[in-house]
Amino acid sequence: MSVPQPGTKRSAGAGEVAEPVTGPGTEPGAGSVAKPVTGPGANPGAGPVAEPVTGPDVERGAKPVTGTLTGPDAKAGASSVAEPVTGPGAGSGAGSGAKPVTRPTARSTTEPSARPGTEAAAKPGADPVTAPGAKPVTGPTVRSTTEPGARPGTEPDARPVARPDAEPGAEVDEWVPVVRLVPLALQHVLAMAAAPISTVFLTSAALHLSPARTASLLSAVLVLCGAGSLLQSLGVWKVGARLPFVMLPGGAAAALFLQIAADHGPAVATGSVFLAGLLLLAVVPLYARIVRLFPPLVMGVTVLLIGIAMVRVAAQLITGPTGQALPKSVVLAGLTVGVTLAAYLLLRGVWRQSAVLIGMTAGTVLAVTTGLGSFTPAAGTGFALPSLFPYGAPRFDLLAALPLLVFSLTTLAEITGQTVLNSETSGREVAPGRDVPKVARADAVMSLLGGLWGTSLMVTSSENIGIGRLTGVRSRYVTAAAGALLVAVGLLAPVSRAVAGIPSAVVGGSALVVYALIAVMGVQMLARADLAQQGHSMVAALALAVGLLPVVAPQLYAEFPSWVRTVLGSGVVAGTLTAVLLHGLVAWTGSGRPRERIPARVR
Repeated sequence: MSVPQPGTKRSAGAGEVAEPVTGPGTEPGAGSVAKPVTGPGANPGAGPVAEPVTGPDVERGAKPVTGTLTGPDAKAGASSVAEPVTGPGAGSGAGSGAKPVTRPTARSTTEPSARPGTEAAAKPGADPVTAPGAKPVTGPTVRSTTEPGARPGTEPDARPVARPDAEPGAEVDEWVPVVRLVPLALQHVLAMAAAPISTVFLTSAALHLSPARTASLLSAVLVLCGAGSLLQSLGVWKVGARLPFVMLPGGAAAALFLQIAADHGPAVATGSVFLAGLLLLAVVPLYARIVRLFPPLVMGVTVLLIGIAMVRVAAQLITGPTGQALPKSVVLAGLTVGVTLAAYLLLRGVWRQSAVLIGMTAGTVLAVTTGLGSFTPAAGTGFALPSLFPYGAPRFDLLAALPLLVFSLTTLAEITGQTVLNSETSGREVAPGRDVPKVARADAVMSLLGGLWGTSLMVTSSENIGIGRLTGVRSRYVTAAAGALLVAVGLLAPVSRAVAGIPSAVVGGSALVVYALIAVMGVQMLARADLAQQGHSMVAALALAVGLLPVVAPQLYAEFPSWVRTVLGSGVVAGTLTAVLLHGLVAWTGSGRPRERIPARVR
């Protein structure tokens, strides 16, 4: 009979009772060992009776040790019951007949089928003792489920031990077969291609770049997006969060870059990118001290505002730069959304996971065949490398760079929201004080590289998170593969020019589906923030109002100084900062205490 290790629990089963044994040196409460019951009335094959272990090594109060039943009448896996046996001859351990059994008052700690009083523990080092003629106790091998060092068979309902390099059930670390990896990665590429393409087109129009320089800038942006996605997904040392992230040129950062370029020249704008990247690297160590400023309530506001801001970007892709969409563009975007929805609802497996890719492909085909749009790849051939310093040597002007410097500080709030949002989608629990600095370092490194090629600040984006939500595939290797594809697209000029030829209304329709899912995730996060408390509901209401003002009234802060427009003109930044300040105020005044709850229903 095996003796459980200290700290483990063992069930007792039918046919096995605890029989006290007396003799020299026996102490009250001495632990018992299994002894077979014999005599008239004993069942054939009945299991042993737990008999106290005596001797100088037995400690006072030791609990009985039991074993598994064996024999023809014993059931597999039956647990044992430790019960003292009373009656004549109990002290001698004679088994001449069945003994009346009395149950101890110990609380049961076993399964529902076990009898009361079955908690048993052995003294460390106690040896099993059996009566003459008793057969060895055997039983099925049970997988160990206890802490490291526990012996097998100690608890039948054990959880499997996870890999040491991954969290339990963390699909984010799963490798996806190549046959599925490529279409999933391509779907991410096509879904995120709108941001770099539109940014380059806006930059080219604002700075009046030549077609050759525009193509070079597009190649640079695509390569940076791919390299940044690889860095965030795979991670190098303390740079990159090892989460399914992608990296894109920030829309607000690009606007500030163009503003500085218009006022002071593109060389000064390039120098401002370098300064902002260095500042972000410098303030990363301070993030751990302020991470408590971003509770779930603040994160819900941030994620919801990110989704709303991105829906606006999708709408701008449909309407074009004028803001007035042609009916055929709206129809084309609607058809793209319809095909995406149909593919998601009707298809299964990898085809369902590729719903966005199917919708985008179908939208492009419909545009060409119906005349609603055109597929016109840009001219050019061959393999192209981006040009370094396309605007000449960078110039550094702290005053001119101030808007971009302020923006780089406020991006810490958005980075926090992006990290938490990615954690919600990927299923991996993150520690903001540890993981957010890794994301910020990767942003800073890629922004510094972007300054070499004349781009604006690079930021980690949520544009692919909706894809992960839609497909259910959360592996970071998918986004890493998407990054590799982006690098290839950026270096192969014909491919990059072909991607740029997809009708913007098609891209906008696909982006509309993906970005709306992000807004829904923000709503779900807010729902877990206990908005029934009056203080919390007021924080969420005012923060959302401030964050939505730049969306519904883009010219609201047009007459304010540039640094004010930098902070308040971004809905995500303004709303997040408002949520942080108001949440701190509510916590300080105690207005969010549970007794001030709003009724669920108003009668």
